[in-house]
Amino acid sequence: MDPERQPLLSQGNTSHARRRFRPLTPEEVLTARQELTWRRARFFLVLMFWAIMAMFLSVITCILVTAPRCSTDAGLQQFPAVPPVHMTFAPLISRMNEDRVYAL
Repeated sequence: MDPERQPLLSQGNTSHARRRFRPLTPEEVLTARQELTWRRARFFLVLMFWAIMAMFLSVITCILVTAPRCSTDAGLQQFPAVPPVHMTFAPLISRMNEDRVYAL
C-alpha cells in the first residue's frame, strides 16, 4: 500500500516498538536521587517553597501594620441605633395609615 494512503494510527505491525511508562524501581530511585539535576531541582523546589512562605508572612505583616486602627468609643457614634431598611428583611415602607397599617 502507498505510504501516503496509510492511516496515521494503524493497528497493524509497526516498525518501532512502543515504550510503556512504568513506575521506577527502588534501585532506579536510589540512583536517580544522586544525580546532580535532581539534587538541584529538589533544592530549587525547597527554596521556592520557603521563599513563598516568607513572602506570605511579609504581606500579612504589611497588611496588619498599615491597617487603620479601630477606636472603641468613636466608632459607636458613627452607626445608627437601628440599621437602615435596606439592611433588614423588612419590606420598604413609605407611610403608615391611620389604622396603624403600613402602606407601600
